Amino acid sequence: MKHINLTSAVLLCFALILPLGFYTCTEPSDEDPDPNNNLNTNADPDKITGSLKFKNATTIAGTLPTFTPQADLKIWEGDTIYWVKDIIKRIRIKKPPSVSLGSLMFYVEGSASYVEVPFQVEEETDSVAVFYFDFNTDGWDFPIVFDVTIVPKRDDGTPMDPIGGPIHVDEQGSDCSFTPNLIWEWIYTTENGIFKSGPMFPQSVDGTIAGCCDSEGNSFYDNCFNTSSHRVVNYETSVMVQLDYLKLFAAGDVGGELIESTQNVNPQLTDFCGGTPGYNNRNVLNSYVGRYTLNTSNCKITIESLEGQTEPVYASDGTKIGDYILPIYAGFGTWAEYTIINGHFMKETRQVEGGSFVRMYEARNENFTWRD
Repeated sequence: MKHINLTSAVLLCFALILPLGFYTCTEPSDEDPDPNNNLNTNADPDKITGSLKFKNATTIAGTLPTFTPQADLKIWEGDTIYWVKDIIKRIRIKKPPSVSLGSLMFYVEGSASYVEVPFQVEEETDSVAVFYFDFNTDGWDFPIVFDVTIVPKRDDGTPMDPIGGPIHVDEQGSDCSFTPNLIWEWIYTTENGIFKSGPMFPQSVDGTIAGCCDSEGNSFYDNCFNTSSHRVVNYETSVMVQLDYLKLFAAGDVGGELIESTQNVNPQLTDFCGGTPGYNNRNVLNSYVGRYTLNTSNCKITIESLEGQTEPVYASDGTKIGDYILPIYAGFGTWAEYTIINGHFMKETRQVEGGSFVRMYEARNENFTWRD
C-alpha cells in the first residue's frame, strides 16, 4: 500500500458521486459566515509564496509563462477558498477524462515567483484531480486574503486551463459561527497527528489464503495442508470511502450518508493453480439519522445518536441468518466531541487509548459548485 504526505499530497480520483437522500434535498442555507475583522488584503505576495507548503515543490522565478489554454477545467469551491491554521485544505479540480495531469503551477498574484508541484498519483481515474494546500504561519498576523491562479499541466508539461480565486487564511478563532443546514463533508482523518485516511484513499490489507490444486490442475478451496496439492495465494483486501458527510439541522436533527467500495477475497473464486486471488467487490450506501446538541458557549457539538441501515445476510441455501449493520464512521456519544472552527471547518475528536483520533470536515453550502 502507498503512503502519502498530506502537506502536499495530490491524487487523481473518481468524480464526486452526488449522494441520495439528504444531500440531494439540501435546503438553501444562510450566507457562509465570514468574520473579516482586521482582514489584511495587502499582504506581501512574495512572503505568501514563501509560506506555501507543498512536498517536492520547486519555486520558479518570474510570473506564469504565456500559454494557450488546452482544456476547460473547474474547481469545486465557493466564491472564496478558506484555510484555517492547522487544517489541511483539500481542493478538487474537475478535468476531461482524456486528460492526464502531471503537475500544477500555483501562482500568488503579484509575486515575483510561482511554485510548481508534481501530482502524486494514488488512484488514477478519469474525472477529478485533488491536491492538498497547507501554509506556514510563522511571522503572520491573520486573517489575510490573496488571489491565486492555479494552472494544472499534462504529463508532457502542456499547461491547461487556469483556475483560481481568492484564498482566505485565518487563525483558529473562538467564533462559533454555527450555521444550521450546512453539509459537513469529511476531508481526512489523523491518528496522533499522522494522516490515516481520506476520501478516495484505498485502505488495504495484505494476506494469504490456502487451498488446493490437484495433479490434474483442478483448483478448489479445501484443507490440503501437508499434501502435494497444497497451495497458498497472496491477496489484498481494500476499503475506500468515496464520500462521508453530516448535515446538522436547526431543530437538533442530524442526517448523513456514507458511500464506500470494498474488495474482499473470495476463496471459491480463487485460482489456486494459477496463484490468482478471487474477489467480491461491493459498493455500500448507508444513509443515517440521529440527534445532536450544541453548546454555544464553547462551540462544542455532541451527536447523541446515529442510526443507519441494515442488509439481510443469507446462507448458501437461501436461508436468512441475520442482518448486517452497514458502517457509520462518524462518531457519536460522549466519547466523540465535535468543534466548529471559524464556521468553515469542523473537528471530531475521540480520545483513544494511547492518543487521539481526529476526523476533519469542511462546510459546504449552496455556493459550492464546479466553477472556473
